[in-house]
Amino acid sequence: GAWMKRGFSSLFGVSILIGYYFGKVTDFMVKSAYYKACETWEKLSLSVEYALWKEIHKETYSANHERSSGTMEVDAIAEMFVRSNELYSVQYTRYVGDGDSKMYNEVVASKPYGDTNIEKKECICHVQKRMGTCLRNAIKNHKDLGCRGKLINKLINELAVYYGLAIRRN
Repeated sequence: GAWMKRGFSSLFGVSILIGYYFGKVTDFMVKSAYYKACETWEKLSLSVEYALWKEIHKETYSANHERSSGTMEVDAIAEMFVRSNELYSVQYTRYVGDGDSKMYNEVVASKPYGDTNIEKKECICHVQKRMGTCLRNAIKNHKDLGCRGKLINKLINELAVYYGLAIRRN
């Protein structure tokens, strides 16, 4: 997914499902927790025009997310799995993710295809990135690891790449 702001305060985001074998976008969903027209009209909430507008605008209302910003991506992916069978006659039986367990758990909990299992796979690029992060954190926690001639950033990057290659080849 991509979000308007980093962290958990974004009001807008988009989630995309990409097919593993062909690398094509199979589905996408835009999530919005904000609708500018509502903010503008609420200043006039006591007027007759507001009442008329509120009744009419239900058709064009574009905010489709009411939970926290941190759940936008989770909700979008789960919704796309649920609607895939109805819209496209497709069942996604493998989930390749970035290691975010709440995303996978939410998809499984939504039971998009009844009792059909959804297999979880890890994105090797994200696993490789986490390896580098763990090594950098080890340097911060154990100062003697990062001393001269030992574990330096260049070596960490190389180790992370080799780690990713080892996973890909086995």
